[in-house]
Amino acid sequence: MAILFGEYELLAKSGLFDADYYVAANPDIAALNIDPLMHYLERGCHERRDPSPKFDTSYYLSQCQEAGDVPVNPLFHYLTTGVNRGLTPKPNGRVAAKTKSVPSPAYESAILPIAEAREATAVVAIEHNVAEAPFPGYIDSFGYSSAAGGWIYNGWISRPFRSDLSDPIDLVANFENSQNAGKAILAFYEREDLDQKSVGIIAYVLTSTHVVGGLQSIVFELDGLRYEALSGPSTERLLDQALVDRVRSNLIGQAFANRNRTHLLTITSRKGFPGHDTLSSLAEPVFFELDDAIACPPNGVILKGWHLAEPGVVRRIRVRSGPLTGEIDLSKAINVARPDVISAVGQQLGFMDANVGFITYVPGAISAGDVTYIEIELESDDVGFKKFKVSKRSGIDAIRRTLEGLDIRYETTAQTFDDVLGPAIRSINAARLKESVRATTIDFGPLRESPLCSLIIPIYGRVDFVEYQMALFSRDPDLAGTEIIYVLDDPPKRRDLEVLAQSVFERFRIPFRLMLLSKNIGFAPANNRGLQIARGRYVCFLNSDAFPITAGWVSRLTARLVETPKLGVLGAQLLFEDGSIQHEGCFYRRIVEFGNWNFVEHFNKGRRPGDETGLRYSDAITGACMLMERSLALELGGFDESYIIGDFEDSDLCLRLRQRGLRCAVDQDVKMHHLERKSQVAPSQNWRMNLTLYNAWVHERRWGETLSSLTQPP
Repeated sequence: MAILFGEYELLAKSGLFDADYYVAANPDIAALNIDPLMHYLERGCHERRDPSPKFDTSYYLSQCQEAGDVPVNPLFHYLTTGVNRGLTPKPNGRVAAKTKSVPSPAYESAILPIAEAREATAVVAIEHNVAEAPFPGYIDSFGYSSAAGGWIYNGWISRPFRSDLSDPIDLVANFENSQNAGKAILAFYEREDLDQKSVGIIAYVLTSTHVVGGLQSIVFELDGLRYEALSGPSTERLLDQALVDRVRSNLIGQAFANRNRTHLLTITSRKGFPGHDTLSSLAEPVFFELDDAIACPPNGVILKGWHLAEPGVVRRIRVRSGPLTGEIDLSKAINVARPDVISAVGQQLGFMDANVGFITYVPGAISAGDVTYIEIELESDDVGFKKFKVSKRSGIDAIRRTLEGLDIRYETTAQTFDDVLGPAIRSINAARLKESVRATTIDFGPLRESPLCSLIIPIYGRVDFVEYQMALFSRDPDLAGTEIIYVLDDPPKRRDLEVLAQSVFERFRIPFRLMLLSKNIGFAPANNRGLQIARGRYVCFLNSDAFPITAGWVSRLTARLVETPKLGVLGAQLLFEDGSIQHEGCFYRRIVEFGNWNFVEHFNKGRRPGDETGLRYSDAITGACMLMERSLALELGGFDESYIIGDFEDSDLCLRLRQRGLRCAVDQDVKMHHLERKSQVAPSQNWRMNLTLYNAWVHERRWGETLSSLTQPP
């Protein structure tokens, strides 16, 4: 396991494994509900799947085969071995052979020794068809400046170059086992140790501090030429002040006068965060206030607040915490009307637009235990700071706070969830599911040793439904061979349920098991906990507000499943209290108001039942009653816990069955009453609707392409 953890860490930090790409390119993996990188380590690498668009497995293995090597894990082999052999991750990834040229003295002394030892093996993200500079340059010194908030590289490159360059360019720094890419500001300076074919360079890159391994090279493109500066034995990695002193001496004494030189002098003269707010000392009026900062583990944050500044005054806004830096892009934030801010502050400064509030997600920005603050950089190069604290909200409380007060509709829906709410809530929920949850079981009566079927019934809110269900179960002799498992997902109701359960058993004498969870974990995890202890050949996921009408319903459903080999899951026809249809199968309908995403609809809902009998096939069935083979349910991992509380889990399970060539159906000869959501007593709230939209976002991003091929009823 230690070796696997080491591989996991290396691949995760390499920049060459893309979890979103891996899942999108392999739909069968999405259905497994596991960590994409863990799947790649355990199976994907053996199956020769591509880990990202930057790594062509077949191409890389063809290079290895030429050398008589057949690695088990191609990406791990590349990071630990192939990169040092000059192998490349995809076609055109290799640095082209350099054209003949007369090198400078500095090239002779610095580059040739390492060039002879190895080819340039940089993992380059800039992959245009551009010409190479005459020969590579060299990096004399580099390091991370905490005050400047970025990496600084000092060295030289070959000419030609543009001394009047003022716009940032894309630069990639290649380390032994990782990449660090970002926008770079370049300044050039003359050096006495170089001939006229070379020029000194200083590159400042605003990017993450985290790197793996030693520096190998920096690469960038300028005026149609691809430049590279290599690291060698004499390259120094300098700490904060030593790095700044070295760079400033070159900027002051020898750099070409232009905007970039001035900018870099300003950046390298900055002092770090003083520990208190300094926005009020800026020459221009800039306001930035936070109402809440919600942690999105492991190191992201949701910020809710407001910002006021004249257009064109602010260059960038960043979250900084210890070694981490995260850019705030308000153009991708959720706009929130704040008339209170305009009334209290804005009007006197001439601001009239109330849309100054924002909600934004900043990944990779929070370092646990370190001071967190906002850094606002003006176009004048002035910098101000604003200290803030991340709240201790977590789990459902953090999700509720993130989603409350938002009215998300129409064209903003997709962007709102893609850029802000989706990734933020996904990380909060992932952390919530990792929390330790204790489960206590209490058996009432002797349980059957080898039950045909196990009923798994989660309870939240209305514990009194147990009494009604068990009363109906007691009237059905067929249930004598069935295992009944109630899973309490509402810890405050534990004592009430324990008392009720004892009373129910004494009256009806039907054995059953209680599983009592120490935390509220939601519909999918609660069902999955019950699945883990179920012993029946079949399992039936059943809502606590579903009450059987048909006698012998379990035997009827299991018999149908046995006689229909291509049937993956089977449900009952569900009726409202007045006898009208609540569910007899589902279809999908796009709703324009909500991102034009697919939502689940029920056939004939509200109509009186017809004379039809037998199986009614459909694209999906509801999770209120789903019977399937236990082995198949375990193989699928139960319900996908990416969905929160209770929306779309059942549809997702049905679509995963569809991938396996299995079908879904409702047996119209088996009937139940279903009170529909009355097992959840929480009042209807705005945040809960937005949580449904989050689940719809997860569902759409995973199954949108599949659902587009299904016929939607009018």
